[in-house]
Amino acid sequence: MLVLWLALQATAIVLYLSVGGLLGFALLAVFFGVSYGSVMPLYAMVTREFFGARVMGSSYGAIFFLSCIGMGLGAWVGGRFFDSFGTYQLMYLLSSAASGIGAVLVAMLRPPRALDTHDSRARWSVRAA
Repeated sequence: MLVLWLALQATAIVLYLSVGGLLGFALLAVFFGVSYGSVMPLYAMVTREFFGARVMGSSYGAIFFLSCIGMGLGAWVGGRFFDSFGTYQLMYLLSSAASGIGAVLVAMLRPPRALDTHDSRARWSVRAA
């Protein structure tokens, strides 16, 4: 499900380059908002599945912190690109590409599997694709 929403988010971002008029922009904003809003709760689920409930708080906190840094820097970099090139087109393309790459990377993840332990608390590992 995460792959689907990331792919829809990438699509929504690139569609901003061709939207015309207020109604088209508003509809696209709703589409992007739904795709973005659908991704965020899934991050928490995936974090718990891959890292376990025991470290959920610190794992999700680190992931959310890094995403906030990325969003903050993205706005600043977007402004710098606009100042340099006079358009946001390159930033929309790069942002869409980043979301698309994220969807591909998530699709390549394998579900975690329990490691053999004698402990009653199973430990998890992530297998590379």
